[in-house]
Amino acid sequence: MTNSKDDGALRPQAEVAGDLDNSGTLNGRAGASVFSISDPFGRGGIAGATPYELLSASLAACTAMTIRLQA
Repeated sequence: MTNSKDDGALRPQAEVAGDLDNSGTLNGRAGASVFSISDPFGRGGIAGATPYELLSASLAACTAMTIRLQA
């Protein structure tokens, strides 16, 4: 998915990149936030949220915003 800024240029909403060193850690970016994504199987790398934890946090945030909007 993409979004556009004021200049009309399309930019990705999120990016994920990793090294080829097989450490199992990825670097993610969503908007202005940059974060580490850990290997869900515990093969090492820097401590960060697993993909499952990121998905759970995004669903929790969506639910909280919906409840706030309806309240």
